[in-house]
Amino acid sequence: MGSKVSLIKEGQRVGVGAQSYSCLDCRQCKNDNETYCKKQLDTYGAVWPDTGIVSQGGYSSHVRTHEHWYVLFLLAASNLS
Repeated sequence: MGSKVSLIKEGQRVGVGAQSYSCLDCRQCKNDNETYCKKQLDTYGAVWPDTGIVSQGGYSSHVRTHEHWYVLFLLAASNLS
């Protein structure tokens, strides 16, 4: 987990949908239309511009995403394994 992550803690279970990144600063992002951001990256098949790494989505063991795009799973203690 990156040093700038502030909304989740290590060990929490999260999910990621179809998108992993957008700029969050453009007009589209500020109007809750992040899917139309020119810098938007998909969770599968997108090339991260800073590393050149291609995202592999559900086929990967690790996923890179901005914390804006995660969904926190709240599990009952009896469901934890």
